[in-house]
Amino acid sequence: MLRVDINLLFTIINVLVLCVLVRLFLFKPVHKILDERQKQIESDLAEAESAKTEAQALVQQHQEALAGIEEERAQAMRETTQKAAEVYDQIVSNANGKAVTIIKNAEREGERERQAIMRQTQKEIRELVLEATAKVIGAQASDDSELYDQFLEKVGDTNDESDS
Repeated sequence: MLRVDINLLFTIINVLVLCVLVRLFLFKPVHKILDERQKQIESDLAEAESAKTEAQALVQQHQEALAGIEEERAQAMRETTQKAAEVYDQIVSNANGKAVTIIKNAEREGERERQAIMRQTQKEIRELVLEATAKVIGAQASDDSELYDQFLEKVGDTNDESDS
């Protein structure tokens, strides 16, 4: 059974002193360490939340920047396409101008060649007419060009009568 004596009183005092000492030297430092850790964890969580918000803002900025870059690229493509079309039109216009010039030069050259051929043909006809006239007359004519002119007049007169 339980005896009440002085040992019980010392035991109670020892237990109380032990509780006070444990509380002072063990529980308070442990609670202090736990509180510091709790504050550190809350600080880290707040910092992580802040970093997350900042990262989301950066992602949003990057998306906006990419959209801006995409729009700039599209605008640059439109401008480049327009400039290319203008250069194409200019090249085609220049080519058409050169083609017209070449055609006109070719027509003039063709006309010159035609006239040269006509002169050559007239010269050959003159020679043939002179030879034929000389054979018809039976003698060499002293002035070949005079005979040719006479022949042309007679032929011209004959053509004028037939046209009437």
